[in-house]
Amino acid sequence: MMLSIGDLVLDVTVAPKAPLKVDDDNPASITVGGGGQAANFCAWVAALGEQSRLVTRVGEDDAGRLLLAQLNTIKVDVRVVWAKEPTGAIAVLVSPNGARTMATQRGASTGMRPDDLRAEWFDGVQLIHVPGYSLFEEPLASATQAAVGYARRAGGRVAVDLSSAAGLEEY
Repeated sequence: MMLSIGDLVLDVTVAPKAPLKVDDDNPASITVGGGGQAANFCAWVAALGEQSRLVTRVGEDDAGRLLLAQLNTIKVDVRVVWAKEPTGAIAVLVSPNGARTMATQRGASTGMRPDDLRAEWFDGVQLIHVPGYSLFEEPLASATQAAVGYARRAGGRVAVDLSSAAGLEEY
């Protein structure tokens, strides 16, 4: 089993049909779906037919429930910590040439604490995927370090995904 810890967010992607005109309506393709580096990793692992588990924290809101239902549908095993803060969201603006600009509100996920974790969540884990985003902000960073300890004690290996160049520069 492969496990990841971190973000499960609502992605709202806006792809205008032409360059944006200020103070005007702009025809666009708009999609809404699940995202977050940890969740995406688990979804890809499941799509390959392997077992995956996501450890995440989401808001007690419609977005959180929708995203968990989507992951359940594709057979990702989710261990969730419910929060009062809203589920995270990312607005992705795609330019006509394909360049992406993201406005992020990471929401509830960054509030995960080491004491939110349960040792049994890491039973059978062969690999823990650590998104760089899960190391950039406390208390999630401390929870991620604790998760690595649980995974290692369970015999798992560790893979770190460096994520965002901007986040690394600030780290």
